[in-house]
Amino acid sequence: MPPKTEATYKAEILKKHQENTEKSGYLLKPTPKKIQKACLHFFEQRNQAEDTRILNAFFQFDATSDRKNFIKNYELEKFKPIQNFLNGGTKKPTSENVDFTAWLVDFTPRPFFKYLQEENDEKVPTTENDPPQTVNTPGENEEDENKPTKTRNSSWYKIAGIALLVCISLILGINYLMQEVKTNTEKIPIEKNNLTNIPEKCMAWNGIEYKLANCADSIHPTYLTKVVPYDESDFKNLKKVTVDIETPFFEANNKTPLIWYYKLGKGKFEYYKSHGIHPVNGEPLEDITQYHIDKYIPKHKPKNSSFLQED
Repeated sequence: MPPKTEATYKAEILKKHQENTEKSGYLLKPTPKKIQKACLHFFEQRNQAEDTRILNAFFQFDATSDRKNFIKNYELEKFKPIQNFLNGGTKKPTSENVDFTAWLVDFTPRPFFKYLQEENDEKVPTTENDPPQTVNTPGENEEDENKPTKTRNSSWYKIAGIALLVCISLILGINYLMQEVKTNTEKIPIEKNNLTNIPEKCMAWNGIEYKLANCADSIHPTYLTKVVPYDESDFKNLKKVTVDIETPFFEANNKTPLIWYYKLGKGKFEYYKSHGIHPVNGEPLEDITQYHIDKYIPKHKPKNSSFLQED
């Protein structure tokens, strides 16, 4: 196996992304908007201590602001380098961008210094695997006894190589931690989810919303939809709704959407009360726009008073 380097780290991250894109999801043909949506979706799922440091190094969160709202209002243009890296267009991405991309595609081990540490753990030799040393018998030539054996030389070089790799990893790790201390003036508290062992729960889509399901089932016996790990945000917020011209589509500022849609076919759409991915097809839901409302939402709402009553 070739030694692990920064180049192999980036290559393995892109390989993981390629494997992910074989399935539908947020990062299929990534755009800055899709990357932002992916961040919001995975934010509460991937929240180990190292992940918190990775996100803080990339976003530079304000100590007093809500981090999820911070991501919602983050400039989309700043996701452009991530899009370019995923598409293979960036030759020298920053270390913060590389580690953030590793988090985004769920590549492990991450960040970079942990990736190097894993190689050292794999290369530590055991006593059982050490080659036996050559022992001379009394009848052998005295001149041969005075020469160091090839086996001893081989073991010495192996130990020296491992020691060198350990030193390099320590230097890189210390440098990484110093950068973190420099960019973080206050320690961000770890989410409570890290400290609480929540029993495994699952859910399934019933056509309108998610319902709790038996984790032993892969397909729900009644809904005939896939059983997936429980996600609190999707369980509480992702619901299919019917809309008309009187539906409030935006918040008071007329910019933040309250409705998201999915295109089924020509002129056919489904509407949802939360952003996320389609519960059946796994494709990202789109923000509602004024253009969509003007073109596809009926201008008049049918009322009973509009029709003649039979005698």
